[in-house]
Amino acid sequence: MLDSTDDCFRYLRVHHVFVMVAVLTFLTACNMAFGWIDLAMPSASAPGGTINVPFRKELPVVYACLAVGSLSSQMESFEQAAANALKRAEFLHVGSVIILAAVLVAFGEVAVSSMSSAMIFIRSMLVWTGLALASGRVLGWMLSWVVPVFSIFPLIYYGRGPSGQVQWWEWTSLSASDLSAWLIAIVSLSIGASTLAMTPWRLRTLRKASCARSAKAYSSARQR
Repeated sequence: MLDSTDDCFRYLRVHHVFVMVAVLTFLTACNMAFGWIDLAMPSASAPGGTINVPFRKELPVVYACLAVGSLSSQMESFEQAAANALKRAEFLHVGSVIILAAVLVAFGEVAVSSMSSAMIFIRSMLVWTGLALASGRVLGWMLSWVVPVFSIFPLIYYGRGPSGQVQWWEWTSLSASDLSAWLIAIVSLSIGASTLAMTPWRLRTLRKASCARSAKAYSSARQR
């Protein structure tokens, strides 16, 4: 599968990759034009119960969800039982789109802000990409946005302590060089990649192997 140019273009069309690239480009233009706008969001520790959050700070979640959501297709049920070639194509697909999204985020941020800001937003996108992959594997690729979007509330509401300090796990506000935030990004992407590799038949194989080991252990314990 995907051993010819026609196969590659067919895969790209089925997964609406060309449309997704256009939307990501448009999103970058919106970020450059309107990203400076502050949004009043609820906060547990801020005076008055609200905090101003720049619009661009939350845009990386949209990049991540669009990138992972492009794995959805009308042939998704057939692709779940596909051969290793298609699975490799999915990894190449996600990796390429993530790189493209990171380049667009960097371009938009460097143009209107700084490279440090770009690195923070790229890191946020990587964390949300891992969450989107896990969400998409469990709920379906069209619902890959669920976990990333729901993660925004605790980040904003509980992201700062009583004295206003940024919590160690609030990856959208920590500095570009913060190691704990980059560790969160690595762990999130690792989990996401693992779930992407877990096709239904592989999950069944793991369950069968686990049941076989349990039965063998139980049998050995009874013979003692």
